[in-house]
Amino acid sequence: MTDYERQRLYKKNNPDKVKCAQLRYKYGISLNEWKQIFEAQDYKCLICKATEPSGRGWHTDHDHNTGKIRGILCNHCNVGLGAFKDSPELLIEASNYLRKEANGQRQ
Repeated sequence: MTDYERQRLYKKNNPDKVKCAQLRYKYGISLNEWKQIFEAQDYKCLICKATEPSGRGWHTDHDHNTGKIRGILCNHCNVGLGAFKDSPELLIEASNYLRKEANGQRQ
């Protein structure tokens, strides 16, 4: 068995241990703390309110400058924020664009 195969098998058989190590390394929190955050947001994505994570599971959203955790998001919302570079200004512009298109008001 190769190292890669061993790692995949370990991850498959020990998902909580893997998640715990990732959370501690990336965000400095325990799995228990992550579960408390998720419980506080009623086990839903903070943006779209989905109760199923879609795609690659639930994501721990954080401010890339401060490292501070903002909440738990579904895959779609997390990818969306990343695509807009976590920029409120770009998200407002995208929202304005969609509203104008929905009302038939092209520039």
